[in-house]
Amino acid sequence: MEFYGCCLENYKFLPHKYRHYYITSKINTNNIIGNDVIGVVQEVLTALGNIKLSSFISNRLPLLNLPSDILEVLRSGKLETSKAKAITKIEDEQTRTELLSEAIEYNLSLNEIKQKIKATQQQSEPEPSHKKKVDDTLRRFKKSQVWDNPKKKAKVEKLLAQLENLMNTD
Repeated sequence: MEFYGCCLENYKFLPHKYRHYYITSKINTNNIIGNDVIGVVQEVLTALGNIKLSSFISNRLPLLNLPSDILEVLRSGKLETSKAKAITKIEDEQTRTELLSEAIEYNLSLNEIKQKIKATQQQSEPEPSHKKKVDDTLRRFKKSQVWDNPKKKAKVEKLLAQLENLMNTD
């Protein structure tokens, strides 16, 4: 995708919040287009709704990267931008398409869409693996003050001995 002769794909390495500043600086320093074209673009954006060039670059231009089904619905005016952006957070294409259809059909609010996304993500989240639980417990254990308490220290030593026995009995 190009914006004033500038391939936006080249700037994907930049975090989103910095990308528009970089592209704007390229435009403003005449590396891509001249000031006369920048002036015309700013006039058009102002006429469309008092949109600033930097706002257009950071907020509107990234919409072109939305999945095609969402972009089509957005272009047809069936869905607001904020709702479309929220729906793109669903990675599974089938689930995303179902939510998109439901949002249009029932005119869901942004909060309703976010609730459905959260529910979908919670359903698909796998239970943490035992390895992650062990890693998390060890990390918390290292930060804890159990060694300062004699009773807890004795329990920990006993548990460590049990773990060692468990690992040695294979």
